[in-house]
Amino acid sequence: MVETMIVELSSVSKSFRDGNDGGKRRVLENVSLSVKSGESLSVVGHSGCGKSTLLNLMGILDVPDSGSIFINGQDTSKLSAKASASMRASDIGFVFQSHHLLPQATVLENVKLPSLALPEKADPQQVESRALDLLSQVGIGDHANQFPGQLSGGERQRAAVVRALINKPSLLLADEPTGALDAGNADELAELLLDLNEREGISLVVVTHNDDLAAKMGRKLTIQSGELHELR
Repeated sequence: MVETMIVELSSVSKSFRDGNDGGKRRVLENVSLSVKSGESLSVVGHSGCGKSTLLNLMGILDVPDSGSIFINGQDTSKLSAKASASMRASDIGFVFQSHHLLPQATVLENVKLPSLALPEKADPQQVESRALDLLSQVGIGDHANQFPGQLSGGERQRAAVVRALINKPSLLLADEPTGALDAGNADELAELLLDLNEREGISLVVVTHNDDLAAKMGRKLTIQSGELHELR
């Protein structure tokens, strides 16, 4: 059986301007990584080591200085800005430390919002049905018509996860998803992400400082001096 590669990075390097002297700081150096369909992995390392940069490159939110990035077999360097936006909408889901829910919209409205960015118009009834089903799966189905301010921090982050999954992406990128949660809610969210990873068959990449969350993933990697190393 041929394994499907969702993400492939080959010799990717990335630098940023360092201060006002015109110099550059190399954040990632010749990084290569393959993520299979349905795989889960964590990326750990000290603050500023390049974890979020790696995630942004995988999510086509940034471009590398050199090297290549393929998402579902497509060379992202060949995509126009419009095609990149379409790929982000249809193939990639994002979860951040802050939930970024719109306070004036209900939970259900927030969850459905990414469907408006799909390159082909989605059926509203199908979108709503999937949204309600996912909200029930994560335990907040009875909060669909409430506003984010009426939810707890853990419930808001669960809604953010559902929003990331509404378009049936093949890749879920989570940047410090438990960073704003207490230990109990962080553990519940970790189990939820892994459950959805298995149930939806989605590839999951988590950047985290949470050792417990990192250890739950199928693979654990770290960035040291710009290089990516596998810890197990």
